[in-house]
Amino acid sequence: YALFFSSQSWLSSQPWARSDIAVLCLISPCFGLSPGKAMGMYDILKWVGPTTSRQVFARLVSVIRGPLTRLALDKPAWQREIQGSFWTMEYPSSAAYNAIGVFLTAELSMDAKKMRMPILVIRNPGDTAASASICERALKGAPDLKYIDVVDSVNTHNITGELMEPATVDRTCKWIIDWLEAALQRRGGS
Repeated sequence: YALFFSSQSWLSSQPWARSDIAVLCLISPCFGLSPGKAMGMYDILKWVGPTTSRQVFARLVSVIRGPLTRLALDKPAWQREIQGSFWTMEYPSSAAYNAIGVFLTAELSMDAKKMRMPILVIRNPGDTAASASICERALKGAPDLKYIDVVDSVNTHNITGELMEPATVDRTCKWIIDWLEAALQRRGGS
């Protein structure tokens, strides 16, 4: 299998799944939030969730962020409307409990040194949503790891795609295809 989503990075590190995964391509992977998210309190919040009840966490996050998290408020209405056709644009701030749980599970249980498949990470080091340093820490020691840093995208997190970054789709596809061909050749496959 070839996996192309950051949520699959934890799966690819599991002994029972590793042998079935040939390559791993991560685009803007999020192993943890950037410092600016959650008012810079992600490093504290990630420990509050598992050490308190969901209700305590929800109340704390509501005080910090407000009861609702709204996305893309800085974008024109027409762009929010299009994006809203594909993304949830407003959700309870307490939903961060689940996302932070996923991030923390990946951070604590992944052993990148055991991930023998080639890994490609396409990301913007200045991503305002996903922390580049947490990603690097999570993947440190992976034996076949390549980063492609995108610094010219309009969006720092949604760095490619027909909706948010259509100008980057062709080059991103070329990077992935070139990397995939080389990775599979190194593995002796086609």
